[in-house]
Amino acid sequence: PPDARAVDARDARDAELVASYLGTLQSDKSVTGTRESLRRIARIVGHASELDVPWTRLRFDELHAIRRELANRYAPSSANMTLSALRQILFIAFVRGFVDERTYAAAKSLGSIQGSRLDRGHAISIDDERKLLAYLAALPGYRGIMLPSAVAVSIGGGLRREELCRLAIGADVGKHLRVLGKNNKERAVMLDVDTRAALDAWKKRRPFLNVDHQALFCCPQRPDKPLTKCAWWQAVREAATDTDGTFGYDSIDGDAVVLGAACWRGETEVTAGAKKDLTGGKGRSMLTAMQIVLIEPVSS
Repeated sequence: PPDARAVDARDARDAELVASYLGTLQSDKSVTGTRESLRRIARIVGHASELDVPWTRLRFDELHAIRRELANRYAPSSANMTLSALRQILFIAFVRGFVDERTYAAAKSLGSIQGSRLDRGHAISIDDERKLLAYLAALPGYRGIMLPSAVAVSIGGGLRREELCRLAIGADVGKHLRVLGKNNKERAVMLDVDTRAALDAWKKRRPFLNVDHQALFCCPQRPDKPLTKCAWWQAVREAATDTDGTFGYDSIDGDAVVLGAACWRGETEVTAGAKKDLTGGKGRSMLTAMQIVLIEPVSS
């Protein structure tokens, strides 16, 4: 039988490898996503945690068996993200001398999983966009000013939901918004006349809430808290659902993602119809064609 001390040493090395891999990641979001990918693999090989997987002892046949299970259980995008994590953790194991060249070559031989899924969501028309804004404007209290302003800024500026929720009061510097996007990169977003008017209306109303936080937009339920992705999704979902089928849905189980320049950068999923809507017009006519697409909900 194997020596118990040698087994313990191998187990400690596998857990150390996971920690080393997660330590190379640059954001909490990346850590969370990668950890979930490693846990998918753990479940496939019969372990409760990624720390229990014998990463340094996985061999060629086992690696390809994992790939087959990923293809059977998950959508291609999720499966390929998990395969990428598997290749990377074995690359780190190779660099640190935990596995030999044959094991690393086996990891590199894992090809991507091919496949596709139907486009999620449904693009609403410009008329539906107006109805959504009218519904939000009729809400009582500060919500009737804040939410139409947030929608106008999202559409007019082409902001992703994370970018909208991260906006601070100081982001508005007059002629444009300073928006912090992906990879911690800041960009200037110019606003048209209608969007500027909607934002100015909210900025005049906001001081009367007497809140301490510096977020530009507040939570629709608790103004003392900043707007979150989940709260934003809930607000738009509620508005779309309460219009009694105005948007052509019996029920809406999705996140409201506003399309703008972000869709061309590949930062959000768009339907084929929405892409066609974005191809024509200039100035405000083009900005109002950047439709809202309803897809799956997000967590806060």
